[in-house]
Amino acid sequence: MGKIKRRLKRNPYGKYCECGCGQEVKPGNKFIFAHHTQYQSKETRQKISLGILKYHKNKTKGVLPTSKLCECGCGNYTTPGSRFISGHNSRCRLEEVAEKISKTLKGHSVSEETKLKISLAHIGKNHSEETKKKISLKTLREKNGNWKGRKIIKCEVCGTKIEVGINSPQIVCCKKCDGIRRSIIYIGPKSSQWRGGISHEPYCYDWSIIKEYVRERDGDICLNPSCLGNTRTEEGKDICIHHINYNKKNCHPNNLISVCRSCNARANFDRTFWKEWYKTIIVKRYNYKLECVGKRRSDE
Repeated sequence: MGKIKRRLKRNPYGKYCECGCGQEVKPGNKFIFAHHTQYQSKETRQKISLGILKYHKNKTKGVLPTSKLCECGCGNYTTPGSRFISGHNSRCRLEEVAEKISKTLKGHSVSEETKLKISLAHIGKNHSEETKKKISLKTLREKNGNWKGRKIIKCEVCGTKIEVGINSPQIVCCKKCDGIRRSIIYIGPKSSQWRGGISHEPYCYDWSIIKEYVRERDGDICLNPSCLGNTRTEEGKDICIHHINYNKKNCHPNNLISVCRSCNARANFDRTFWKEWYKTIIVKRYNYKLECVGKRRSDE
């Protein structure tokens, strides 16, 4: 309470600057000096500048001092004898001056209170399309401080010339060429999915007949309950016959299950999980013995 009383004694009206800076104003005022200009429209500023001109004209008995438009390009008149409106000179600084200022401000940290004030002041404000275009032109390539240049390279697959950043690791022009490059580089033992070349091993005898039998048994549908439905299964065209124990030579019906291409591809990862998963599906659907699933006839 003591602080509030002292504040009221100092500022009996209890008013603060309406610009949102949080500072107390003098009794009878709405703003601190020069804080009201950010709320003025262009028309108001022009009226004020014309009023200043009339004042100087009367003061100098008809001899009007030279007055120009602000050199920042805002379209407002300056006070006679000035090049810029107060605070507009920073818009047309030379590069040398800007570098000196940036060096002096390097490492300067802004307090949390100031950050909060800045964030609150910009809430609800959106750049116009013209402002966005100006910003994009000012930060384009060489005008951007982070610009380091470009280089032209040839795509390693198709030979197309492309322009990339100096530090860019890009060596191909598109995703298609990247897929071709990876298929060449990561072939055979270099691939993380290499299993010793088992994909080239032959299937069992009469594989085509057994495959059709398993499809008819399963009704030409994917039997995986967790199927993502990424592939079409029209008339069994995209149905694959999956070996539960991943042994291509074991073509007993209790080791085979119908799945779509997506589920068949998913089964190449985390094989122990999918092996047990498809085992339980076959046992529940066809009442096979759990210990017989995934074994050959000679092992039963």
